[in-house]
Amino acid sequence: MKKIKEEGATTESVSEQRTTGRYAMKDENEKRLQQEHDVKAVLATILYSIPHAVIVLKERHIIFANPAVEAVFGWKPEELIGKTTRVLYRSDEEYE
Repeated sequence: MKKIKEEGATTESVSEQRTTGRYAMKDENEKRLQQEHDVKAVLATILYSIPHAVIVLKERHIIFANPAVEAVFGWKPEELIGKTTRVLYRSDEEYE
C-alpha cells in the first residue's frame, strides 16, 4: 500500500484514510439522525400535552392526534391515526 505524508500529519495509507473518513461520516450521520429523532420526540411530547385538539396531516392522512381530539371529534387519537381526513367531514362534497 502506498504511504502518503502530509505536513504535520502522521503517515497513513490512502486506504486507512478512506476508512477513517467513512467512519467519521457514518458517525456524523448517526449523530444527525439521533438529533432529529430527539427533536421529533420533544415536539410530539409538546403536541401531546397541549389541552387543545391537535391533528398533524401528511398528504391528507392523519399522522398524529393528541388526546384532546376526542372531546372535539369524538375519536380517540389511535382511531384517527392512519386514516384520511375524509373522516372529519360530513360528506364527500365537503371533503373535496
